[in-house]
Amino acid sequence: MVVRIDGWEEEEILSTIRMNVTFPLYLTRPLLPILRKTAKHGPVLVTFIGSQAAVACPPRLAVYAGSKAFLEKLSRGLDIDERVWDES
Repeated sequence: MVVRIDGWEEEEILSTIRMNVTFPLYLTRPLLPILRKTAKHGPVLVTFIGSQAAVACPPRLAVYAGSKAFLEKLSRGLDIDERVWDES
């Protein structure tokens, strides 16, 4: 059954956020030192699974779309951070 966002159970919201935000972030964090070492020998690619929902939020998918938009900003932020820190 599809319900408005204020009808979602807290666990449903947290589950979506955990799957699309927390899991990729917490998985990437411990891998960064390894990726930095590898980057000394050539390019490194970190890929997150995004969605067009992050760009054009469809009806009834606000939480999902927001979580996917987070991943887009996270990947851009990681790229910028690594370039800036590498110059330091």
